[in-house]
Amino acid sequence: MAGLLFGSMRDESPTTDETVHLTRGVAFYWGAGSSLSYAHPPLGNALAALPIVLTEPAQDLTRMDGYALGQVAQVGRGLLEHHYEERRRWFFAARGGVAIMALGLGVYLYWLGATLFGPTAGLCALFFYALHPTLIAHGRLMTTDLPVTVVMMLCVGEMLLYLSGRARWHALSAALLAGIALATKYTALALLPVLGSFMLACALLGLGRFAGVARKQAVWTCVKLGLLVALSGLFVINAAYKFDRTGMQVGQILKLPEPMNQVTRGFKGTLLERRSVLKFLPTWLPVPVPYTYVYGMASISVHDRGGHSSTFFGKPQRRGHPAYFPVMLAIKTPLLLLGALAVALAVFLRRRARVSLSALGLGWYAGALLLLATRSSINIGVRHILPMMPALALLGGLGAAWAYRKAGRSQLRTGVFVALAAAHVWGLSWTYPDYISDFNALVGGRRGGEKISIIGEEWGQDMVRLGRELQARGVTSLIFNTDTITGQLELERFGVRVIRAGCPRGTPPGRWVAVNARERARDARGCWAWLSDQTPAFEVNNHVWVYAGTPAVRRPGVRPQNTPLR
Repeated sequence: MAGLLFGSMRDESPTTDETVHLTRGVAFYWGAGSSLSYAHPPLGNALAALPIVLTEPAQDLTRMDGYALGQVAQVGRGLLEHHYEERRRWFFAARGGVAIMALGLGVYLYWLGATLFGPTAGLCALFFYALHPTLIAHGRLMTTDLPVTVVMMLCVGEMLLYLSGRARWHALSAALLAGIALATKYTALALLPVLGSFMLACALLGLGRFAGVARKQAVWTCVKLGLLVALSGLFVINAAYKFDRTGMQVGQILKLPEPMNQVTRGFKGTLLERRSVLKFLPTWLPVPVPYTYVYGMASISVHDRGGHSSTFFGKPQRRGHPAYFPVMLAIKTPLLLLGALAVALAVFLRRRARVSLSALGLGWYAGALLLLATRSSINIGVRHILPMMPALALLGGLGAAWAYRKAGRSQLRTGVFVALAAAHVWGLSWTYPDYISDFNALVGGRRGGEKISIIGEEWGQDMVRLGRELQARGVTSLIFNTDTITGQLELERFGVRVIRAGCPRGTPPGRWVAVNARERARDARGCWAWLSDQTPAFEVNNHVWVYAGTPAVRRPGVRPQNTPLR
């Protein structure tokens, strides 16, 4: 896993979201507070940025344009635009920090599986986790997806150890980890109802630790643990934001100027007054969490209500589809793991749910997260259900271990299992290093999968490859809508000047034009319809199409004619 993580990140240019995550990460140390961390809490970004701040001279971000207004993208541009050649390595240092977290979770996952289910199940779980292409893909990116996955899984594991009768200190560590997760990404808020309901069910039914305990006493224990989680969450969240603007009264919060991004810009500084619970609270009431955390929760809620432009089965959508995440999970999970999960489900049904409490807990955690995800209006990649994948690796390990035992001792059994593992590893080597856009054989691999979903699969990771292809052809100017400043800067490293295309209706003869898969898939205005009868000069990774000798600018309503390259 370490080899795949560190090896595959080298030719992957910074993705669309990594610039803002990197900026938030270094701003945690080099800024006046955590005011830039309103889209996501700061802790995951801050931990990933440690390799940067420990080796690089500090920068005064407070003087940069956009910092006072919370404009993360503008601050990121100021950090990188004139120093990209020397600061480009920051992305890979931060990616290395995330990769170390991923490897650490692998160690814990093996130990947890071996402790709860035995060493064979633990080893199989480690195999499924360490060689899962989606976990490898996001385990080497500077985002919050892998950090929150790590902390949420640690929290679930510690809670299961406590509920299954292990030492009481596991409850303390679970409470602390819950607080850390809440300060890493808002996704972790799902832990509260998911684990809370499971623990309460165990208390009411006398399962695990509560076997033989009076129901009233068991419920009181749940209440005390819930209070401990609440206190831990409040402390860790406030500490992560450096106690910046915490404890303010509702009236004071509503008077503060609001940061704006593409989601909240339409509210013109009145988001909290119009779309948060604060409008229902008395103005004198103090709020025990930082202002930025409150604003972030409101903006995420607005984003979810409004949806996000994406595609599903080739059709544009805005509000999401309830089948999106179940389908994405089915076609992005390796076939070997799907088979092991099918075995585990068959055993569960055969035993009529009479399985270990830990297996029930893992199944409830993964299933509840998937169920919550089906209600989401933001369908921009399987990464939003990444936290359930380590639990699926454990459940798959259970299924594989059961099948291995039932197969009996024979050379045939050993040969079959070795062949299956080798086929899985061969599949990983076949798709190396493009794990972001990996799909299994159920849909014919990547080209079939990207007909179902392209948003989140083409994520700006191909700029290095595009730059090499353009340089080899002597191209020095390209009309192209790069998603972020890093896309432009990556191409400039190869001597290519980028001219923003906007919404083109054609270009002058002889100019080179590129369009990426996401932009073409979401082309509601028909900006790129004129390319339908054009043949690209070349394509990059089935994600970027480059055209030479495109038609001249046309008048509105007039179909463009082919123009030869001059």
